[in-house]
Amino acid sequence: GNGKLVVFKDGAVKSTTALGFDGLAVAFSPDDTTLYVGGKNKKLVSFICNVGAGTVTKTDFAVDIYDHVKFIAVHPEGKVVCVVDQRKSITFVDVAGAEVLNSGDPLRYHDTTIRSLSYSPNGSKLVTSSNEGIIYVWYNGHGGHRLKIWGHSQACSHVGFLDETTVVSVGEDLVMKTWTIPDVWA
Repeated sequence: GNGKLVVFKDGAVKSTTALGFDGLAVAFSPDDTTLYVGGKNKKLVSFICNVGAGTVTKTDFAVDIYDHVKFIAVHPEGKVVCVVDQRKSITFVDVAGAEVLNSGDPLRYHDTTIRSLSYSPNGSKLVTSSNEGIIYVWYNGHGGHRLKIWGHSQACSHVGFLDETTVVSVGEDLVMKTWTIPDVWA
């Protein structure tokens, strides 16, 4: 792959780092010091970022994922990274141990391609959306109980949290919706 990380600072290229694979997804840690990257290499890798200097340095962190990485979300505490792959698998990775937390049991409840994912502000919930217009709210922030919302008549292209009990979604049906959800699984 020809993927590269290109860092711009003040409108100019500050540094370029070869990935060695085609990158498809990126996410920063909550403190903006670590950049997680995934793609066609079927791995989640990380880079240490020095925003002031405009540099990134690859680390030894590399975790195998089931298929091409499509989306990445970092838990607000920065200890877990959630990865969605091309096979519609949702995988949770422990950052400290560089290991898959749900190894052998990836979450696969969407019938079509997952389009978006986001953690709630306190990390107690994760929300995902897909091409079939369905939204899942995953309680405990790493799977477990889930709430299924029939959200849109077409693909739900983006979903996120406004606060702990309000989910906002936008679909290809050109409708933006808000959903009030229970704060905890009853």
